[in-house]
Amino acid sequence: MVRRVVLAAVLTVATACGGARARPSASAHAGEPVVVYGASWCAHTGAARAYLQSHHVVTVFRDVERDPDALDEMYRRVQASGQEYHGIPVIDVHGRVLVGYEAGALSEALDE
Repeated sequence: MVRRVVLAAVLTVATACGGARARPSASAHAGEPVVVYGASWCAHTGAARAYLQSHHVVTVFRDVERDPDALDEMYRRVQASGQEYHGIPVIDVHGRVLVGYEAGALSEALDE
């Protein structure tokens, strides 16, 4: 009886502190980096990279300005996703391609 009460209290505290909201992507895609295609001078690329870093997401940065292969790869991924390219960053979250940076869309993609 006491053990059940303690367990219920621990679960309540963990849920209130966000402990029960682990990102599914962290376990479902463990070891798979998120690829960010962008440029070092781009503010939106920097914001996306900072967001991912703050959420402890493993990333690979591909500088499309300095690496022609990265630029070609980025265009291919956007085209394969059925979207139109309209600027950097382009973020590949485990196969889901996001064109541009918006924190809500990136969070949603990470949670899938």
